[in-house]
Amino acid sequence: MMIKEYGIEPQIEHYGCLIDLLGRSGQFEEAMDVVKGMRIPPDEVIWGSLLNGCKIHRRMDLAELAVKKLIDINPNNGVIGQLANLYGEMGKWMRSTEGKKNII
Repeated sequence: MMIKEYGIEPQIEHYGCLIDLLGRSGQFEEAMDVVKGMRIPPDEVIWGSLLNGCKIHRRMDLAELAVKKLIDINPNNGVIGQLANLYGEMGKWMRSTEGKKNII
């Protein structure tokens, strides 16, 4: 839409805002459609925005995907701890303690 109507090529910041809004509102199918349709590779901001939405709405399936993508981009970014904390908050203690092993 931005290109057709305004002649503006979306930048990573535009995608990041959109993914954040969709994730916070629980519209994960739409968020993933945006990620898949990006003309530039998703970065840590994109996957981190999706992960934050997953935390709000307890979407562990997509949280795990986002963490895997974040680890692929930067193995030392510490997101394994965030995933383990989310499992803990949900009462899934075994998954929490095995978080790193299950992701990698």
